[in-house]
Amino acid sequence: MSKIGHFEVAVMMKVNELAQRHGLESWEFDAEYDTETGELSFPSAPGGADRYDRFCKMKEALGCDEKGKLLLDSDAALLDALNEALRTAPRTWAR
Repeated sequence: MSKIGHFEVAVMMKVNELAQRHGLESWEFDAEYDTETGELSFPSAPGGADRYDRFCKMKEALGCDEKGKLLLDSDAALLDALNEALRTAPRTWAR
């Protein structure tokens, strides 16, 4: 059985908040956090050119590679990257 801890929940909550700040809903794309490797990845993107563009900006703000993956050297570095992306993200998104 696989267990999800508070850290994994915190990572995904920050990803969801970042997505909302970029005008995306969490159900519009997939985000995965590999607890063994510490890799955060985005294997699917939202449909529509406008949403896709905002999604790419969100991944860029996080520092993801061209494949949509982010692998840092520690849990603290991952949280720092998420917090920095949130710090610079739009405060509100008008739909």
